[in-house]
Parts: sequence; structure tokens; C-alpha cells
Amino acid sequence: RLAPRGAAGGVAGSVLRQRHPGDRGGLDGRRRGARRAAPRVRLQAWRGCRKPLWEEALREAAASLEGGLKGLPSLKGFDADPDTIQYALHNAERAGVRRRVHFERRELGALRGRDFADQGLLATNPPWGERLDEQTSAAWLYAGLGRILGEKAPAWTAVMLGADVAALDRSGMDMTQQWKVRNGALNNFIRVSRPRPPAPQPPLRVGDAPGFELPEPAMPLFNRLRKNGKHLRRWLEREDIQAYRLYDRDLPEFNVAVDVYGDQALVQEFKAPKTVDEDKAKQRRQWAVSAVRAALGVHREQVHLRTRERQKGNRQYQKLDGQGQYRVVREGQARLLVNLNDYLDTGLFLDHRPLRLRLAEECAGKRFLNLFAYTGAASVQALVGGARRAVTVDASRRYLDWAACNLAVNGFSSEAHPLVRADAMAWLEDCQEQFDVVFCDPPTFSNNKSRQDFVVQEHHGELIRRIMKRLEPGGVLYFSCNFRRFELEESIARWYQVEDLTAWSLPEDFRRNSAIHHCYAIRHGTL
Repeated sequence: RLAPRGAAGGVAGSVLRQRHPGDRGGLDGRRRGARRAAPRVRLQAWRGCRKPLWEEALREAAASLEGGLKGLPSLKGFDADPDTIQYALHNAERAGVRRRVHFERRELGALRGRDFADQGLLATNPPWGERLDEQTSAAWLYAGLGRILGEKAPAWTAVMLGADVAALDRSGMDMTQQWKVRNGALNNFIRVSRPRPPAPQPPLRVGDAPGFELPEPAMPLFNRLRKNGKHLRRWLEREDIQAYRLYDRDLPEFNVAVDVYGDQALVQEFKAPKTVDEDKAKQRRQWAVSAVRAALGVHREQVHLRTRERQKGNRQYQKLDGQGQYRVVREGQARLLVNLNDYLDTGLFLDHRPLRLRLAEECAGKRFLNLFAYTGAASVQALVGGARRAVTVDASRRYLDWAACNLAVNGFSSEAHPLVRADAMAWLEDCQEQFDVVFCDPPTFSNNKSRQDFVVQEHHGELIRRIMKRLEPGGVLYFSCNFRRFELEESIARWYQVEDLTAWSLPEDFRRNSAIHHCYAIRHGTL
């Protein structure tokens, strides 16, 4: 094993072995070469050996070692932890193979197709996680490992060491062998698997005719869904969109929003006033679900229903269900986890899609800060785009745990890219780090027992000024807000260069709701 395991919570060190064209012996060929070098190590510790025999044995071992090294295939070792890389370099130096192995600090999510030959072997000992939240994110790391190998190295073989069979299964690879071994008091598993090449999974699209007979009152909604679907079809295909809004309260009698997440649909009902008869409201909900099923051609299990109403205090963070079902949706090159059952919000704000994809394009090699980060989707896009560091700040432990899983499923480490639980305003006051790109999407209102309430219209000026102190010259702050009557403080435009991106940032599926958010790019200097 050439690279020891990385720190818990980080992305594990992996050994990528690329087969040499003449390496017909596979692993056995490498082991035979290693055995030829072994006598040198044993003889150095053999006391009492006669000098002629000793010198002859040394010559034989040296010749054997040189011949073995010449036959070694290309070897690469990667780890997210710089200390682990140093240990690996030291071990390779002691073994006399330092010049034969390439070691590099790089995360799983940063590997590229050029890092893999046509065929090869990957050996890895991913982090298992000591706490429950670490175990959850570690399991998603296995999913990311299986996907990345399936995309970039489908003909390779993977050897994984793990402690949890369920986490190993999350990789989605085809197991060919497995051994159960003891590691002290722990049961461990060594599993040999083959990656699965990715299978295209087109998202739900609206059909031209209902999949079954609909009641007459549901037909207006079906017809509007069909009209919207036809309008969005070319855009969805051209932009390769997997998660989008299909309908947003277009008809007064159907006060719902319909979102598509891959092969699932979410119907969000905006709670009717108390003056509306509950039985009539229930009937309309049933018609809405039926219309969505008919338009998208899906089973009832693929349609999720939520009722939205004004939330107070911490109610917005409370669980609505206990199923814990997270689904992966693709956005650009990133994979993001959504939950359509447990919480009022799904974990992904669809209207920010253009800005997140812009971050993926602009953040290569840059330091990125994500404030009021929610589930860290913007941090993931920045890292997928090549950011060298991302710091994610939010006051909610639940959302930060979610963000850790989002990082893991994309092959990134929360050790290398910190997840900070803190009040953003207070954290900025103490922060000494500088950033090249900042994304800030504060809530309209937030209360906290440890500080005064945050009101975006009242406090955004001070928030922006604190951010600009942490922004490098030449950097950019993307500031977004969903308060419909928001007005940017006049002094901000006097002190900084402000570009209103609101019109640009509205994606095609939200054009009918132009007040969904405000968005600005703010830089040092003035126009």
C-alpha cells in the first residue's frame, strides 16, 4: 500500500495503478518484482553472515531490484491530505521506489480522464467516519467514487477497504470478490469491484397526450403543463437541464408550483386561506396531482406533494417526514442531493442555477467563500469548476451536514474545504482570510437568540461592507436576495462597482416570475 489513509472526514488517499502495455502478470507481476528486492532488506539485518556470502547476496539483490523496478507499471498516488502525501513519499524513499511513483495532493473530485490509462487498478481506503454525520458523508463519498470511475475509468478494477457493507454498496459498482478480515476489534471488508459506465437518465418531460383519462376539472392544469413543457423543451435539451420548474401558479384555481427533479416531480401547494372550504381544497390537490401524473406519464410514487405556508421561527427547519430519502440530481458537471419528503425546501434553489453554473466557469484556481450557504450547492459548483479552496458558512448544523454530503458525492473533502457553523455577520468580523469570489444569498429575515434579528433590507449594507473587506482586489461578490421589494443601499453603488445581474440571472423556467430574486455583481472601485 503506497499511500496511507487520509484523515477522517477527508477524501482518502488512493493508489492508481496504470497497467504497462507489457504487464501481463497483473498484480502478480508487481508482487514478483517486489519479492526480488526483498532479500536486500532481510540480509541487511542478518548478523553473523560470512562476508563473501553477504557481498554476493547484496549483488544479487541489487540486480534483482533493478530488474524489478524496470518492469513496474506506472504508479500514481493521490490524497487530499498534504501530511499523508509526505508520509507516502517517505515510505517510498525507504523502499527505494521514490522515482517510480508519482505522488500528488489532489482530491477525488479533481481527478481527470487523463489521470487514467485505458486499463488499470485503483486501490483505496476511503475514510469511514467516526461520528454519525461523518459516516453519512463517507457513504456518499463511495457513491462519488463509483460514479467517477464509471465515467473516467470504466475498464479499471477497484479494490476498496471499508468497514460498512452498506457504504461499499453505495458505490454502485459490480462486486467480483470480497473478503471479511479483522482489524483489531473491528470487522473490515476488502472488496474487488468493476465500475459501471454511466447510463443516460433523461429527466421527465411533458407528453402530448394524457397517460390516462382525467376528470374534466383537471384538464385546464394539464393543458397549461403541456403548453409550458412545449415552450421549455428545446431549452431543456440545449442546456441539458435535469431539474427545473414546470409550472408556477399560472392558473388562479391551481395555486401550486410543479418542479421536476430527474425522474421525480414535486407539487408544492401554497396553502389556501381559511375562507376556502377544506374539502374543496383537498379535491383541487387531487386534481393537481392527477394532472401532473398525466402530463409527465409517471406513477403516483414519483409525485411528491408539499403544502407551503408562512413559517415562523425555527419551523422552516423542522422535519415534515422521517423518511430520509436523498436523491442525486445533476446540474452541469455537479451532482447535488435533494430531499423531496423530509423538509419544506428540497435543498436546491432552482432559480439560482445560472449563477451556480457561472461560478463553475469562473472559480478555477480561486479561493471561494459561500455565505448563508444553505446546503452548499454553490460551493460544490465552484470546486467542480476547479476552485482551490472553498469555505462554506451557515448557521444551521443540519444544512452543513447536508453540504458535507454534497461535497462528498462530488469527491471533495470537508477537511480541505471547511464547513463553518456561524452567524455570517459575526464570522466576517473575525475572519482574516481573503477570497477571490464570494457568493452571498441572505434570507429576507432571520432570528437568533445570540444576536439581534437580521433583516436583509435593513442590514445588507453593513453585510456587503464586511464582505468587501475580505474580497481581494479584482475579485467579485455575487450578492443575491429573494426579498421582492429589495432596494440596494445607495452608498454601495457609490463605493463599489455594481452590476445588476437580475435579468441575466433569471433562467428560462422562472421568466414568468421575474421578482423571484435580485442579483448583483459587486467589485472594488467605481464605474
